[in-house]
Amino acid sequence: MNGTSTCASWSPSTADGREAGPRSTCLPASPEDADALERLAQLDGVRLPREPLLLAEVDDKLHAALSLSLSLSDGRVLADPFHGRQLPQA
Repeated sequence: MNGTSTCASWSPSTADGREAGPRSTCLPASPEDADALERLAQLDGVRLPREPLLLAEVDDKLHAALSLSLSLSDGRVLADPFHGRQLPQA
């Protein structure tokens, strides 16, 4: 995704500091994410949630999007069904 507005990024590590698993990142969606979000909505079989969106990436691949809309009709999660709906834990 855009990579310029990262709000959180983490990767499990071993005792000696080496990465032990995939790198997870949460960041706000930007206009450049539109195509990836459209593909994710198609995979999940739902319409795109209302903006603004918070994205969850694993190793730079979009896995989920959460609507941060204050609308009572939203606050939905859009997720790749092949990776589940659980976001990585920090």
